[in-house]
Amino acid sequence: VSFYRDILGKTFFSDSARGMEANCEELDIPHYIKSRDYGSTWWDNVRGKPTFLLETFDTLQKPFLWVDVDSIIGEVPDEVDSFNDVDFASVPGRRLKVMDCTHYVGTSPLTRELLVEWKKRCDKQVELAKRKRGCRAGSHPALNRLLTLEKYKSELNFRFLPLSYGRGPVIKLNGGGHIRRFS
Repeated sequence: VSFYRDILGKTFFSDSARGMEANCEELDIPHYIKSRDYGSTWWDNVRGKPTFLLETFDTLQKPFLWVDVDSIIGEVPDEVDSFNDVDFASVPGRRLKVMDCTHYVGTSPLTRELLVEWKKRCDKQVELAKRKRGCRAGSHPALNRLLTLEKYKSELNFRFLPLSYGRGPVIKLNGGGHIRRFS
């Protein structure tokens, strides 16, 4: 699962989407990649990630793996096939940080609640960006803050994805990534 939107007149993200689709077809991986418009900047579209994940959660009504569209899938990511009881999973960064490039999204009500809260926090960032030119806050700080809340720490069945789901060889982020430390 992924979305894309070209910005600044460049076709990098639509080209990446076509590459990811071809990559998935070559590996015989089902895929759901859509064009979405969450704004005119890269930051706007990064903040749109939880909105898209929530829409996809409601549409597919089955677990899925989110992968940033500018990533390269080198192998079938089949380890998530055993994640039946997992609500949400992400690739670890350094010292308990979570990368925002690949996420497993389960189907529980708590998963949906996490996505709704993540979306609300990113929507607030969008409003702040409209008032403050140059506000640069992506989706990852909001997610990391949510995952440190007691409710999610104690109730959400969170699991780390293998490091290979963000740094290769299974999935490799091609465009660089953002990592935020849990506090």
